[in-house]
Amino acid sequence: MKSTKLILLLLITSQLLMSNGWATTKDESKQTSEIISSEQEKYLLKFNPKVGKTGQLIMHIDMEIDMEILEQSMSSYQEMEMGSEMKVMSNTSEKVVTSMQYTYFAMSMDMPMMGTMEYDSRRKDNESFMAEAMDSSFSEILNSELIIEQSHDGTTLKTTGLDGENQLQTGQSNMDITSMMNMSQFPEKALKIGESWNRKIENETSPYSFDATYTLKKVVDGKVYVDLTSKVGMNELQVKDSETVETKMTGTQNGSFVYDQKSMWLLEANLTQDFEMETEEMGMTVPMKMKNNISMVMK
Repeated sequence: MKSTKLILLLLITSQLLMSNGWATTKDESKQTSEIISSEQEKYLLKFNPKVGKTGQLIMHIDMEIDMEILEQSMSSYQEMEMGSEMKVMSNTSEKVVTSMQYTYFAMSMDMPMMGTMEYDSRRKDNESFMAEAMDSSFSEILNSELIIEQSHDGTTLKTTGLDGENQLQTGQSNMDITSMMNMSQFPEKALKIGESWNRKIENETSPYSFDATYTLKKVVDGKVYVDLTSKVGMNELQVKDSETVETKMTGTQNGSFVYDQKSMWLLEANLTQDFEMETEEMGMTVPMKMKNNISMVMK
């Protein structure tokens, strides 16, 4: 269903932009959580969490959607919350392996002529049509594990799990998910406060494009603050039941992240997304605009 794909696309383009890493001063030979206050100090960002590190990531999204169907304009408002458990399984000189498992999904949707619809995967009394459809779409995802292998510069080497249609319900293979996760990668050089680095993806093997600038804003009281400005795009062509479905998306995603300096484990994040999306199926084109405010907290 289109709404499920839209929701999960949103989750991917927000949650997988998060970088985890290790912030050390350029001249350090040992791992340390020493606080460096000088703005002339340089910090080298490396992905190096301790084995066994765990966290529960709670992501809340406020979404405003404007679309046009058969020349009729429709607007809706949604609130969504997604919980996931993260655990670092191993950390070697070559790579870090992390498991990620979604634990619950909840949403409230206000739509014209339909009123308010609510869903929470943690509830056992979901009996509405929407609840049944959402249960069908999310049940396998919520009970599956995604294994992520990354190098120490943040490059995603491989993802496994959530096979077939349950691969985030987008029809994408694990390799495509890997390409999307590679939106986050650390620079090779150490950075001064105020310096930026760029990450750009645009190739023929992935339907997704990404052009982002990250800026190291400050390191204060054991916390690392990073700002993000980015442009995100998608041009996806799928064949379903002999029908071609084309989806295009362009937009921006800007925001800020706060990390623990010692482990660069995410503490919180705030993002604003502005997307324009167009889906063409069975000769019908559905244009859509989305404005999303996203907050993330690691517990």
